[in-house]
Amino acid sequence: MVKQFSFWSLPPPLIIIYRRSMAGSRSIFRKIASSSGYAVMNLVTLPYYRFFRQNTLLPILAIANSARLRKNDIELAAMLSSWRDRKLHELYFVQVAGTLLSAAIIGCFSWEARESERWIGPAARYCSLVLSLFAILLSASQSFIFTALTKKKSRTGTELRTYRPTRDVAMVCRIVEKGKLSSPSSPAATTMPRSSFFLTESESGGDDDREKGRVTRRQSGLEDLPTSAGDNVNDDIEVYIRWNMVFTWQAPMMLLAYSVIAFLVGLTVYVCDPLYDESLGGREAAIFYLASLGVGGSCFMWCSFWAYKFVDLDEP
Repeated sequence: MVKQFSFWSLPPPLIIIYRRSMAGSRSIFRKIASSSGYAVMNLVTLPYYRFFRQNTLLPILAIANSARLRKNDIELAAMLSSWRDRKLHELYFVQVAGTLLSAAIIGCFSWEARESERWIGPAARYCSLVLSLFAILLSASQSFIFTALTKKKSRTGTELRTYRPTRDVAMVCRIVEKGKLSSPSSPAATTMPRSSFFLTESESGGDDDREKGRVTRRQSGLEDLPTSAGDNVNDDIEVYIRWNMVFTWQAPMMLLAYSVIAFLVGLTVYVCDPLYDESLGGREAAIFYLASLGVGGSCFMWCSFWAYKFVDLDEP
């Protein structure tokens, strides 16, 4: 009779070695997945890298870092208020720029159609119009949210010490106090943590967000943020960045950036059509257009780099 194999029939040293190897494999896989995710994020946000980093990513990481280090409602409220103001200015910019871009795209539709024009030209212009419209709508929706939060805070009083950022912190991250991951029926589940925004697992409503990986300094980018000698890291809490919310708050600028790119592609294809079709006139205009595009693009990238070079906007 053949004896059935069981994992627990292995010698204890082999079981320990197997468990350690599996734990090491999971750790390596998580590091690879994290690195791949950040590489994809940097690639996708490349057209609007500065806006994404300075107005969304770094402020959110700074808020999470402040919560993890200092556990101070007043400081968190100030950081959230500053971040809201910065995002409101960005959203207003998206609305104005998206409106002007939509008007320019609609004006292009009145141009004389060319039979030899490649399909990519009209397709890029249509895509640009759709993206700009969604950028305007989404930025208007988010600006309403941030404005409503600001007005709600002003109704509760102008003093930050009377303001509890419980719900506002949930817009970007989730903070869980260790040792209170209890079931809703347990007495610990009804006990409020030391600070109002430190929610227990049961108080958070059982979020199912898949972005709730634990925030370590290396995984979240918090190692780039300075910490003073007086900062005490609180080992009793865990901070989770809501990465779906990071994507949500940067989406209007993303749509606008890709709308501009699509418009430039459509415009370039239309203007440069005479360069690869000798029967059409306007080759000189196409050459001057390419020259001005190169000069303007180079100037934009150069000035965008140096404008942020010596400006500290890492804190919200």
